[in-house]
Amino acid sequence: LADRDGSEKHPFCYACILGIYHANVIYVSPGSRDYQSWRQDFLWVCWFELLLDQCAGWQHTALD
Repeated sequence: LADRDGSEKHPFCYACILGIYHANVIYVSPGSRDYQSWRQDFLWVCWFELLLDQCAGWQHTALD
């Protein structure tokens, strides 16, 4: 949902997932004792913007 406080005029956010990626990550810091890896998942997302000033719907369509 877009906003839980209800301030948005539209209740949803829209996006397109461009890619799903996985990596085995090893975090090394000065206090590290082992090199245990863990799986990290990533999403590459393109977020769409809602255009409220655009007319939409069947009443606004026409064939040329």
